[in-house]
Amino acid sequence: MSATTRDAYSLNKLYTSTAELIHKSGAVRDAVTTSNVTVKKLMEASRLKYDGGTVIQPAIQYAHNQTIKFYRGLEKFETDPQEFMTGYVLPWAHLGGSISIKGTDMRANKGKEKRIDLMEREIKALIDGETELLNRVLWEVDNLQATTHPYTNDGGRELIGIPLWIQALGSTSGGGASTLDMDYDIGGIDQSANSWWMNQCVDAGGSLTSVSLKKTLSKAYNNCCQRAGGKPNFGVMDQNTHELIESSMQEQVRYASKDQATPGFPSMYYKEAELEWDGYVPDMETSGTNNGPLATGTALTKGSIFFINTDTFTLYMGKEADWSPRGFQDSYDQDGSTCLYMADMQLVCENRIKNGVIFDVPLTLS
Repeated sequence: MSATTRDAYSLNKLYTSTAELIHKSGAVRDAVTTSNVTVKKLMEASRLKYDGGTVIQPAIQYAHNQTIKFYRGLEKFETDPQEFMTGYVLPWAHLGGSISIKGTDMRANKGKEKRIDLMEREIKALIDGETELLNRVLWEVDNLQATTHPYTNDGGRELIGIPLWIQALGSTSGGGASTLDMDYDIGGIDQSANSWWMNQCVDAGGSLTSVSLKKTLSKAYNNCCQRAGGKPNFGVMDQNTHELIESSMQEQVRYASKDQATPGFPSMYYKEAELEWDGYVPDMETSGTNNGPLATGTALTKGSIFFINTDTFTLYMGKEADWSPRGFQDSYDQDGSTCLYMADMQLVCENRIKNGVIFDVPLTLS
């Protein structure tokens, strides 16, 4: 083995061990899942579940135990096994990226500390790219028309996003359907025939006053509170709608510091739901290309408000691919080394009826 080969081998070993240490510390996962408000809320560590297999098979509760009753004396109880759980199948989404370090940079950065610094800069750039892509896909609604399959985005490769779990369509609460005409039976469950598998939905009607905005928010929030399973704790919308609420509902909202270490950055709350805005939130009313401004570079025609119960969402992660590095290897035809990072994942909602959306929100109040 030549000196050059030994040096390259040693550098690859150093970079691989550094990448593995950073991965084992959880730094990559934590950075991706806390860098942006939507990802942070939906994908906090307590809602992560590691799984394997070729598909994901969540179990969901569609009814309650029916043996419970008031009784007197020695009345008998129903003891037959109860059927109140069902399952469905979802595909994995595979997210990947690479870090490549030029041989000239490897040789120019002498010393272990400089080489680790170089590695950390490369990992940070990878994390930033993963975070941005993940947040965009979470809200992407392009190509999701009634004639397409729910998993058509990017050839079926992408994560199942929030607009698929919380669709703009008539629900058990009544609310009409948006012109997007969304009606997707996720997991092979017919939502029109199984009301427990249909999210809440309210049509703002394209025109609101300050008074009717309050009523619309209250209706959507309260609809999501029905049945067991808690209340929405997260309300996310486009920036314009957030500003409408803030300016017109001062007496209905309250503010609190996100944490004691960051005074001056208050969160706005409506009832029990923290209200935030995200530049990727789409227009759930207008058909056609209607992704959020950060994705399209153009302003929305209508606003949308999502009330989310984060306890009903879980981020499934692959046991063998959780933002994990594959180790640095020399390129066979280039002066450099490359390491692949892989993540198998899927966003899963176990109780859609506890979540809702308000669509057709006007840009200004009447």
